[in-house]
Amino acid sequence: MIRLKSKKTLPLLFVLPTMGILSFVTIFPFIYAFVLSFFQWDYQIMGRPFIGIQNYLNVFQDGRYFSALGTTVIILSAALGLEFMLGLALALIFVEEFKGRNAVLVMVVLPVMMLPIVVGYTWKLLWNDQYGPINHILTGLLGKEINILWLAKTPTAFISIIVTDLWEWTPFIFLILLAGLTSLSPEIYEAAAIDGASPWARFRSITLPLMRPVIGVALLFRGLESFKIFDIIVALTQGAPGTSTETISLYLYRIGFQYFRMGYASAANIVLLVAVGCFLVVAVRLLRIERGG
Repeated sequence: MIRLKSKKTLPLLFVLPTMGILSFVTIFPFIYAFVLSFFQWDYQIMGRPFIGIQNYLNVFQDGRYFSALGTTVIILSAALGLEFMLGLALALIFVEEFKGRNAVLVMVVLPVMMLPIVVGYTWKLLWNDQYGPINHILTGLLGKEINILWLAKTPTAFISIIVTDLWEWTPFIFLILLAGLTSLSPEIYEAAAIDGASPWARFRSITLPLMRPVIGVALLFRGLESFKIFDIIVALTQGAPGTSTETISLYLYRIGFQYFRMGYASAANIVLLVAVGCFLVVAVRLLRIERGG
């Protein structure tokens, strides 16, 4: 009996140090931020007076907060849709064996292994209207002088951000979808081919239904990550022109670490956390329904 208890206790002893570290770097900051959200911590005033839920009320009256949130959703929706379509197309190509597949696969996944801030500043050079190659390439392709100020105007700034995000994060979705495709049984496709099903019919009736949970997980993970888009925005536009490309992460950073309104920033972060948490609960339930669980 003692040995049985020790066998159950020993794994817990190995996990405790990791749990302690995770608790210190996640749970404690969350509790501290939650408590701080009920105080007015502003560098312009002395002390930290308790103001109750006033910070939360101010969040729901902050037009810039919801504007930044809307900008994030726009970038998330456009980039995620394009990344899924391109990632699925690449996965369908790479699930088949061809010469040089492994070498090309390594090149395709390289962008996702780069630091986002490095990606941002690299693409900032590419989008530059004076010496960036993108305008020169478009000039050669269209046969006329192209001099687009990509990062100076709101529509083109959004295009620049979405394309940069697409280049970096498509490999992430591609790898998840490729893993899902390689796990499908080839016998199903062989039986469908024998029955005379066309490639499109096999894709629509076999691949998509079987891949639905994998697709849901890929979109869920990438969607949650997109809410935190920060590095690329800072590198490319810093929220300009004006605040038209300012995302929620950048706005919260500015509130806390540029304007030093730490109490309000904590409340704004808590509101965002609750909103994303609700989205996550709904998404997970939909995935369970799709799986029939």
